[in-house]
Amino acid sequence: MPLSKSLQTYLNNLEDRPAKFVSAIEKKQIRLLTRIVVLINKLDTENGKIITSVGNFSKVASIKFQISQAVKNLMASDIKSFGVNLDKQIAETNALYSGFGFKGKKIYTTVYESAKKNVLSSLTEVEAVFINPLTQIVNGNIASGSDLEAAIDTLTDFVVGTDKVDGKLIRYVKTVATDAHNNTTREYSRVIAKDLKIKKFLYTGGIVEHTREFCEHRNGGEFTEAQIRAWGELGDWQGKRPETNADNIFTLAGGYNCAHAFIPIG
Repeated sequence: MPLSKSLQTYLNNLEDRPAKFVSAIEKKQIRLLTRIVVLINKLDTENGKIITSVGNFSKVASIKFQISQAVKNLMASDIKSFGVNLDKQIAETNALYSGFGFKGKKIYTTVYESAKKNVLSSLTEVEAVFINPLTQIVNGNIASGSDLEAAIDTLTDFVVGTDKVDGKLIRYVKTVATDAHNNTTREYSRVIAKDLKIKKFLYTGGIVEHTREFCEHRNGGEFTEAQIRAWGELGDWQGKRPETNADNIFTLAGGYNCAHAFIPIG
């Protein structure tokens, strides 16, 4: 049976809203790289090579701080927009339950606000995955007295990537944005479904190029709560999150980057 226009839009948004955030950050990578190159060019050099000196090592802390601030400033407006779009997805989730006697409750809001706070925090926590590794590259180039241009080439690959590999920041953002957006939405939906004692769901999200066999096999099917919980106890499948179990399958669904949803039907 074809999906309603409103439901199809809801499902499209599970993919499009995180993708919009990723695209916005991706477009700003060059601006970030330009700032990093300006800072690296402040290192002392001789004959085109970075000097291994106390002076250069003493500059690293300042370089790290300025890069960290640049990343935060770069992402700030897009993270705010991400939060606004997540609010919209939650409002649309409420609408899914309008035919089941849905009424807003404080516990629903509390669950969502708590999850949203963690989501927005995770998008800003790039110290371990981006800032620290980049700083290690700078330290390594000072220690080895690297050619300045070669050092900039290495940093360029790290920041914006190559023809085959994304830059480090965008790789992190791609994974976190989709999972943060969709896991939060599914978790919120699950709280409402349990409260309204809904026991049957449509598992849907459409089939795309990289749809996993797990989701493709179940896409468009109607399942009871007990059947879905049993999925959490299955063995491994491609993309499955290792922490998946019967209790959180309604949140984690098919695993990493999953854009499927459990739509209430009875």
